[in-house]
Amino acid sequence: MYIACVYLPPSNSNYFKHYDVDLFFDIENQIQYYSSLGKIILTGDFNARTSNLPDYIESDQLHGGLTRFLSAVFDYCSDESLESRKTSDLNTNDYGYKLLSLCRSSGLRILNGRVGDSSEFTFAGGRGLSVIDYLILAPDAFRLISDFRIDDFNVYSDHAPLLISLICRSHQQNDHDHVNAGNFENIRCLKWDADSANLARTAISDKLNAMYPLIENLQQERRLSQSSPIDDSVDSFSAILTDTLAPYFEIARPAPNRTQGSRSYSTRKHDQLDKPWFTDELRSKHKTYLSTLYAFNRNKNVTTHEALRLAKKTYKSLEYKLKRNFQRHEGNMLDMCRKTNPIVFYKRFAKKNVKCKSQSLPEFFKHFKNLASAPDCDDDMLNFDPDFIANSSSAVFDELDMYISESEVVDCIKNLKT
Repeated sequence: MYIACVYLPPSNSNYFKHYDVDLFFDIENQIQYYSSLGKIILTGDFNARTSNLPDYIESDQLHGGLTRFLSAVFDYCSDESLESRKTSDLNTNDYGYKLLSLCRSSGLRILNGRVGDSSEFTFAGGRGLSVIDYLILAPDAFRLISDFRIDDFNVYSDHAPLLISLICRSHQQNDHDHVNAGNFENIRCLKWDADSANLARTAISDKLNAMYPLIENLQQERRLSQSSPIDDSVDSFSAILTDTLAPYFEIARPAPNRTQGSRSYSTRKHDQLDKPWFTDELRSKHKTYLSTLYAFNRNKNVTTHEALRLAKKTYKSLEYKLKRNFQRHEGNMLDMCRKTNPIVFYKRFAKKNVKCKSQSLPEFFKHFKNLASAPDCDDDMLNFDPDFIANSSSAVFDELDMYISESEVVDCIKNLKT
C-alpha cells in the first residue's frame, strides 16, 4: 500500500509564476506508476471544491452484445455506480473539476461523504467554509478503511484533521515497545534553541560513524521487506539522535495540572518564561477565541464561523502587537547595553560552555609529539646555498635599508592611539 500526502497550491499562487507545471498531470503519472506496485491512497489538501458531483463515469455499462464484441479487441472495465457523496460544501472551482476528471481517468474515488462522519467542512478560512481536504482511493480498497471522519477544528490550523482508521494485519508487540498512554514521565522533551545549532551540528557529525551502519541496515532490510529489524534500526537511530541532541535542547517537563478547571502554577510560569508578552488582556482574548472555537465545532454554520473569525482576528492582532512591542523593547535594551555596558551585551551572545570529549592517551601523545617535532622543510630549504645571497644582484632600496634609532621607535609608539 502506498499512501501519498498531497498539497496543491491554489491556482492563483505565486508557485505557478516560478514553475510551469500541471500538478494534476504529474499526480496522474505517479498514480499510474504506483498502481502497478500496489494499492494507492491519496490524502491531503487539494484546494479543490467538488460539491457532490460524481467522480465516476455515469451510465458506463455497455450492452451485453457490444461488450462481447469489444472484449475481443480490448479489455474495458466500466465504472460502477456509487452512492452519491454527502457534503456540506455545494460549491465547485476549477481544481474541483480537475480532481473529478483525475478520479475518472485513474479509477480512484473520493471517500468524503461515503464512509463514517466525513461530510463536514474541512477548511474554515477568512472567506468562508469549504471542503478541500480529501481521502481518495480505489473502490476495491474501501474495505481497508474501518472509519473515516472529520475531526474538530483546533487553534493550530485552519484545516480540520482527517481521522483515518486502516485495517492492517495485526502483529504481536513487544513488551519493551509498549508505551502506556497515561504515563508520560519518561518521555524526554526537546525544544529548539538557535544559539545551540552549531554545537548540535558538530555533535551529530561526531556520531556519523555510529549512524552509517544503521542507515545501511535500513536500506538492506527495506530490500528484504523485513519489518521487525527495520523497527529496531529506527529505534536505535532515534535513540542516538535524541541522546546527541538532548544536552543542547532538552528542557524540564512542566508538572502536570492536577486541578480541574484551572491551569497549574507551573504551566502559567512556563508560559510567562516562553512568552513574556502574554499579558492578562491577551489571555482574556485567547479564552474568548477558544470558547468561540468550541461553539463553532458544536454547530458549524455561517453565524458561528463569523464569530470565530472575529475572535481569532482580535486575538491574533493583539498578540502580534504585544510581541512586536516586546521585541522592539528588547532591541532597544540591547542597543543601550552595547553603548553603556558592553559586558552585559556580549554575555547575551556568548556561546554556551560545552564539555569537550575526552582524548585518548595515544591521541594526546601524538598531538604534542607533532607540536615538538621539527617543521617540514622543502627542497629549497634543504639545498640552500649561502653564496647565492652574497653574489646575487637583487635590487636593494636605500630608503628601506636605513638605520632606525631607538628614539625614533619610541616617538612612533607615543603617537599611537591607546
